[in-house]
Amino acid sequence: MKVLIVDNVTVHLPKLISLVNEKLPSTEILIEGTRKVEREHVKSADLVLLSGGTGRSIEKNPQTYNRVVGLMEEYKRPTIGICLGAETIAHYYGAEMVQMPVRRVGNIPINLHKQDWKRFEPAIAYEFHKWKIESFPSVLIPIASSKDGIEIFKHKTLPFFGLQFHPEVQHRN
Repeated sequence: MKVLIVDNVTVHLPKLISLVNEKLPSTEILIEGTRKVEREHVKSADLVLLSGGTGRSIEKNPQTYNRVVGLMEEYKRPTIGICLGAETIAHYYGAEMVQMPVRRVGNIPINLHKQDWKRFEPAIAYEFHKWKIESFPSVLIPIASSKDGIEIFKHKTLPFFGLQFHPEVQHRN
């Protein structure tokens, strides 16, 4: 398996690589920066991870982020967006990004939506972000939420998922 990590300058890159190696042993990992991702990278990947980010705003660089999601859409590659990566997917499909008054850092409870789940238990996730997704587009289906809004979503027809939290960061009780 080949995993492409699109690095949005995340501080959690080593943890993300470690998580991929733990969950998908014997995987070839290719890391490319947001601005350097090309068609060949996406076309050759079996899975694309859009990382969280530091200091890069969709608001300031919409064409860069739209180009990246456009490549995933063109090749229909299974894609998981984490934090900024999730925001990138949501923004591409028309969601509005709203800056929160303070950066949210730490563990939060998230609740699964009832639609496709037989059992719903709150989970704990680690957040490290300052934006929330609003005006959720109908092409994206919410799966879980927190007090800050949608935390997990999926695309209706494409293999795209967004996680507003950081699964690569272990929470501590």
